[in-house]
Amino acid sequence: MSEHTTKPEVHLSHSQVQEFTQCPRKYHLHRRLKVPPDFMPSALLFGIALHEALALFHQRRLEGRAASLAELHNTFLGQWKAEKLPVRYSRGENQNSLKAMARRMLAYYIENPVCSGEVIGVEQPFRIMLSTDLPPVHGRIDLIEMAPGSELYVSDLKTSKNGSKPAADQLVLYREAVRLLDFPASGIVHCQYVVLTKTAEPKIKVFELDVTAEDVVNLVSRYREVWQAIQAGVAYPIPSWRCGGCQWKHHCDQV
Repeated sequence: MSEHTTKPEVHLSHSQVQEFTQCPRKYHLHRRLKVPPDFMPSALLFGIALHEALALFHQRRLEGRAASLAELHNTFLGQWKAEKLPVRYSRGENQNSLKAMARRMLAYYIENPVCSGEVIGVEQPFRIMLSTDLPPVHGRIDLIEMAPGSELYVSDLKTSKNGSKPAADQLVLYREAVRLLDFPASGIVHCQYVVLTKTAEPKIKVFELDVTAEDVVNLVSRYREVWQAIQAGVAYPIPSWRCGGCQWKHHCDQV
């Protein structure tokens, strides 16, 4: 075995930029100091676990097979069981209620799938250069499909209590990644959020975003500002409603 260990590449990601923008102190504790979180919020764990199940649904499509509800729900349960941190539940929630909700949501998705063409990528990794003064940007695109006529559909799958439209930045990044990775296509690329609601009767909402060249310029500008602040060691807190559920609040209070 080599005595030398390869260091991870310095890079940016959507989650890093989002975390720093919301609270540089949280970024400082999490990303710079590598302070372990105190707990896992149930909403975050639910989203991660359901995302794994939806990824399997589309992976089976890619393989030309169908995924059963039992298979998808077991994937959700396996991800939940693998969590090592104590789970902090929101008011009115518990483990059983969330597992039952996940089953309802997955059943609804199986019956009402958002399928826009032939699957050509699931959890598609990318590494792109947005600008020469930025480090590489890493990420994964949830779903890439090709419709008749070689039109591409780039989808980000999300869960939400109210089904509101997510901010545009993530899809702008994915659109630029698809362009730079040179996927075979007609030139027409549809970018959409597919939001599955966490409600008693689940629903799916699709929000398509028309990404413009100006959107990409603005995205690069925001990434540049965040990167410069990260390099400068900015670590001030931004008090907000998020503080109550922050996994690093205890450590933040002690700084």
